[in-house]
Amino acid sequence: MSLAPARLATLRAELAPGTTSPTTPALDALVPGSPIAAELSALLRDTADTAAALLTAPARTPVPPSPPAPRRAIVRVSPDTMPYLLDHCFFPQRPGWPDVSDRWPVVPATTIVQHIMDTAQEAAPGRVPVAVHGARFEEWLTATPAVDVPVTVVPEGPDRLAVSFGPRARATVELAAAHPAPPARAAQLLHALGDEVEAVHVGLGEPAAARC
Repeated sequence: MSLAPARLATLRAELAPGTTSPTTPALDALVPGSPIAAELSALLRDTADTAAALLTAPARTPVPPSPPAPRRAIVRVSPDTMPYLLDHCFFPQRPGWPDVSDRWPVVPATTIVQHIMDTAQEAAPGRVPVAVHGARFEEWLTATPAVDVPVTVVPEGPDRLAVSFGPRARATVELAAAHPAPPARAAQLLHALGDEVEAVHVGLGEPAAARC
């Protein structure tokens, strides 16, 4: 709801300090002999002054958030810091095999993307990653021997950060104030997809235990 420009200008003039009294003559006449009237009169004057200050204050121009500063972090890649990599190896060996490097544990692309997103979020406090664009993976990253990977963040544009994961991967991370609400249809589609997968397993005669 808003007032017409002419009426708003009139109110501003009436409420300007030093123009008219915000109280009535009848109330002013009671002030000398009534503490209540005096208190009410003071309250009305204070309210009028506050309203006048708000109505005559210049509009504030929103200040855009400053872009994140470039950031550099180090990610330690090894079977000790990432033990889950032992389940992501190129060459399986028999249980108890003494040399982990023979299994060639490799960092998955999804793990690299997660580190890229985490570092971007650390560079922009109060913002969250909502999309990853142009992800490129140049070479394999093995966890043996252990390696320290530099992760570099550079502002690329409004809500965009260019992130490099050493020489092995790079991507642009899009940021926002919050994650968007998921589409209402998404949950239904995921549920339907689960039903279809289960139907395929049943059709193949695969027992339920094998689907874990």
